[in-house]
Amino acid sequence: MCVFIYLLCLYKQTNSETTQTKKEGKTMTNYDNAHSFFYGSSNRDKYYENTSYDDKCFYSYYTIIGLKTNNINTNEQILLISYNSMSRTTNRHIAQLRSACPYNTVKAIFNYGESYTSSKTLVNNLKNYIDNAAEKLTLKANRQDFITLYKMAETYLNLEYFQEQNILQQINEIINTHTETYKILTLDFNNFKKQLKQREAEKRKQLKEKVNHILTKYDYYTLIKELFIPYSFTLQRNTTEITDNKKDLMTILNPKKQYSFIAYDSVNENIKTSQHITISIDKVKPFLKLWKAGKLKHGMKIDIYTVLSVSEKYIQVGCHKIPTKNLNYVYDDVFKVQTKIM
Repeated sequence: MCVFIYLLCLYKQTNSETTQTKKEGKTMTNYDNAHSFFYGSSNRDKYYENTSYDDKCFYSYYTIIGLKTNNINTNEQILLISYNSMSRTTNRHIAQLRSACPYNTVKAIFNYGESYTSSKTLVNNLKNYIDNAAEKLTLKANRQDFITLYKMAETYLNLEYFQEQNILQQINEIINTHTETYKILTLDFNNFKKQLKQREAEKRKQLKEKVNHILTKYDYYTLIKELFIPYSFTLQRNTTEITDNKKDLMTILNPKKQYSFIAYDSVNENIKTSQHITISIDKVKPFLKLWKAGKLKHGMKIDIYTVLSVSEKYIQVGCHKIPTKNLNYVYDDVFKVQTKIM
C-alpha cells in the first residue's frame, strides 16, 4: 500500500504542471493560481493538482516554495521565495510565483517535500549553506553563492518573520562569522560585475546589428505580439525570420527581462499580457485614458490589480512593469489613433 501511494505521488510530480482543472465553469491554470495567491481568495485553493496556497504560504505539490512577510522598517510586503529549484516542474512553479508577485522577493531555503517551515529552520538552512560555501571559495560559483547568502542574512534582520530574539541572535552570529570574508570577496566581485556589464553592452550592440533588418522591417507592436504574447496573436504573414531570431530579438526588446507586455485583442475585446492574464477592454479603457491624460496615480485599481509605480519609462500594475512605448501602441490600437510613435 505504501509503495502504491509513493508511486502515485511520483506520477503526479512528474506529470506536466500545465494540467488544467475546471473551477466554477472556468478553465484554470497554475498561472491563475499564482496570481490568486496575491489577489484572490485567502482560503487554500483545493482545485489545483500541482499548486495550492493558504493565507501565508504557496505550495508546489506538497512543498512550500513561497511565504509572505513584511519589512519591519517600511511595512512593505515581502515574499520569501525558494532559493532552490528542487525539481523541473517545481522550478516552473517558482518562476510563475515570482512572475506573479507584485512586490519584492527575498530568497529562502525551504526543505524539499515539507509543507511546513519555521524561522528557525530557514536560518539553520542558511547557516549550513553559507558555511559550506565559505569552505570552497576557490570555485567562482561558490563565491557568488556566498555573497548572495550573506546578503540574505542581512535582509532577514529586517523581516517580521525573523524577529524572535533567539533567531535574530543566530542571524547576527552568521553575519559576524563571515563579515571579513564578505568584504574581501565583494571588492573583487564588484570589479567582475563592472567588466560583465561592459561585455553585456557590447553583446547587445552586436545583437542589434545582427537583427537590425528585422527591427526596421516590422514595427515594435508587431514584434511584441509575436515574441511575447504568441499564444494570443498570429500574424497573417510569413514571420519565420522573427521566430528564427526570437532569442536575440527578445534580448534587445527586454534586455534584463524586467518588463511585461500587453496587446489588444480586438476579436475578443480584451487585453492580453505576456504573463497570461486577460482583462476585459471595458475595464482597461478608463485606465488608458487616465494614463494618456497624465492623471494615473499610485494606488489606483485596474480590475483587481493596483498601480504601484508611474514613471516616464514604464508603469507597474501588480506584477506587470509595462513600457511606456508599449502603452502608446495599445492606446492607439484601442482608440484607433493614427499617430506615428517614435
